[in-house]
Amino acid sequence: MRTVAAAALFAVTGCLFGRHRAAREGLPPPPCVGDTAVYTAADSSVSPPRPKLPIAPPQEFAASRMTVEGIVEPDGAVRQSRVVVSGGAAADSQLVAALRQTSFRPAVRHGCAVRFALPVTVSVF
Repeated sequence: MRTVAAAALFAVTGCLFGRHRAAREGLPPPPCVGDTAVYTAADSSVSPPRPKLPIAPPQEFAASRMTVEGIVEPDGAVRQSRVVVSGGAAADSQLVAALRQTSFRPAVRHGCAVRFALPVTVSVF
């Protein structure tokens, strides 16, 4: 009976003495204080941000492929963006607006949230 109780306590608290608790799934990591660098996919120590909901592509394209890049902040918001490959003025502005309205789970480096340059490419097949 003591083994079962100890196993249940370990499962709930994360250890037998209650000192360590597992991080909650729904809470974002805290921002890295003083880290103002903008990381990219080339940085292997950073897990990239993920959108909370899919990004809606523009309705009409002037080209078959377009790319915008946004800086995902530690709070998951996109405050800066730029067009890398244009799909026409209307499609560019729609994709930039869609990217800025998307909420992200932030990029994480060493357990804390960091800024991340995220390219978004839309292709017509």
